[in-house]
Amino acid sequence: MPPAFTHQLQRDQNGEGRYDEARMSPLNLFGLIAVTLMMLFYWLEDRRAVFTLMFAAACLVSSAYGWLAGTWPFGIVELVWAGVAFARWYRRRHPIRTTSEDGTRRLPSRP
Repeated sequence: MPPAFTHQLQRDQNGEGRYDEARMSPLNLFGLIAVTLMMLFYWLEDRRAVFTLMFAAACLVSSAYGWLAGTWPFGIVELVWAGVAFARWYRRRHPIRTTSEDGTRRLPSRP
């Protein structure tokens, strides 16, 4: 029986059981939605900075799912991803600026 589903056992007249219906548990539905949103925002993050921030939030939600599901390594990895995504969003919104000799502000040159 897959762990992502809960099954209801139905017994017939002979006492033999069969699994009649499979339903996803609320916790796994929460995880499915969290990971789907995380992937969607990761795909969209090059379009606008807000999608990077939303990706970070979805990583936090996925981390919460990992902890609630008892898969703490997944929770830790998603927490790290949330930190990386938040740092990327912050750098994108607040680029490092330098001042040139003539007093004008410019972005630093990249090698």
